[in-house]
Amino acid sequence: MSKDNNEVILPGGITGLMKNVQGRDGSEETKPTERKSEAPIYLPERRSAGRPKVHVRPLERTSITLDPEVMGKLRSLALNTGRQLNSIIEESLESYFESYEKKNGEIVIPEIYRKT
Repeated sequence: MSKDNNEVILPGGITGLMKNVQGRDGSEETKPTERKSEAPIYLPERRSAGRPKVHVRPLERTSITLDPEVMGKLRSLALNTGRQLNSIIEESLESYFESYEKKNGEIVIPEIYRKT
């Protein structure tokens, strides 16, 4: 089994993979597959899971602590609507701010919290 800088040869081939999928412990030895005239296999660059992070405006990260019942409701709502927790929380906060501003007037954001 040879290995160049850009070539990856996977031992065991599909048979080895299927043994693991079928619940076998992998203690059985598998022979590497012979590669004859096939082109080398190039693995793609590693990327993070999920959607690409492209936003119209920059976002800020925060962490919150919630009551387990509230978190359960959020997760249930996300699951039932097929949305992400972040979008549900953001929409809820925007709705709360809108309601608060109707009763109490506009919330003034101090200069130190403004991002330009």
